[in-house]
Formats: sequence, C-alpha cells, structure tokens
Amino acid sequence: LFRSLTKKEDVGSIKSLFNEANRSVTLFLWPMWAMIVLVNHGIVFILPMVLSALGQEEEAQQHRAHKGGSLWSMAFTVFGEIPAVILAAWLVEHGHFGRKKTVLIGFLVAGFSCGLGWLLSSFSFWIAIAKSSISLVSNVNYTYTIELYPTTLRVTGLGTAYSFGRLGQIAMPWIATMLYERHPKDPYLCYAVFCLIGAFCCWKITRDTTKRDLH
Repeated sequence: LFRSLTKKEDVGSIKSLFNEANRSVTLFLWPMWAMIVLVNHGIVFILPMVLSALGQEEEAQQHRAHKGGSLWSMAFTVFGEIPAVILAAWLVEHGHFGRKKTVLIGFLVAGFSCGLGWLLSSFSFWIAIAKSSISLVSNVNYTYTIELYPTTLRVTGLGTAYSFGRLGQIAMPWIATMLYERHPKDPYLCYAVFCLIGAFCCWKITRDTTKRDLH
C-alpha cells in the first residue's frame, strides 16, 4: 500500500511524459503539434498579402480590368476547410483510416498541395486543399493526442503538447514575413517542408488508438 501511494507522485507530472512507455510519443508529438499550428495559422496569416501581390503581378501582365479576384480567392481558400470538419468526423472512426493514418495522410496532402501552390499558377486552388487538409489534421490531432496517453496523463499530455504548439504560432509570423520578402509564394514552400516534418513525426509514433480499449 505504501509503495502504491509513493508511486502516485509521478501521476500527471511532466516527468511521467518521459518515462519508458511515453518517451517516444512525447518527443515526436510535441514537434508535430508545432508543425500543425504553424502551418494552420500560417496559411491564412500571409494569404491576403500573397493574393494581393499575385493579383498585382497578374494585372500588370494581362491588364485585367475587373477587381475583387483576390477577395474571392481568399474566401474560397478559407471556407475550403469546412468540408474538413465533416470528413474528419468520418475518417477517425473508419477502420481503414483511424487517427494515425488520417493525420499522416492529411499532413502529406497539405504538404504536397502547398508545394504545388508554390510551383503552379493555380495558387488558390491548391492552397484551399492545403488549408482543408491541415484543418483536418488539427481536428483529429486533439483526439489522437488525448488517447495516446493513459488516463492519468491525458490532461498533462494534451496541455504540454498544446503549449509546444504555441511555439510554432510564435515563430510563424517571423518565418512567413521573412520568406514573403524574398517572394510572395515562398512561405508556402516552407509550409510544405513543415508538413513533411509533421508527417515524419506522426509516422514515428507507433501507436494508433482507433477502436482500442483505453486505460
């Protein structure tokens, strides 16, 4: 009885996140959260400036007379994440996808879409797909994070991961504006790299909690 009481000192502590059972999960989950928050907020943060710059370039080249293209492109990109909420609710419980595969595929789709948006002229289309995909990842990741830890550590695990994600949000404006000065599309190439880093971190987490008993 005395030993069981003394072991309760580590229950819910940050130290418990780095024990033998949880160390690998924590070390890959924290940077994964940073990548999600950075890309999810970064896509929208720099988007009006990018669309404005691209619109000015296109107008100069083609002498376009109509206005409002950038506004509609931005609205299309932002509201493109609405289907991600519905799709996430279905995929997380689907036997062939589940939590881990949904997050992994979402990262890859967002990364390649950001890369294609940087490379091709159909920028708004690909960035809308990227925003939908990273929003899907963000929605599923809350559930996935909570279920990766045992009951005694779920609040601590989610709280520390969320806090680590804020570091990505802090770094995002600096990264986005610095790359924007080089070229308006360059932040999205960087987001593509961050998505691939997030996909790697997700792949390294060996647990998938779909349809498994939690403890």
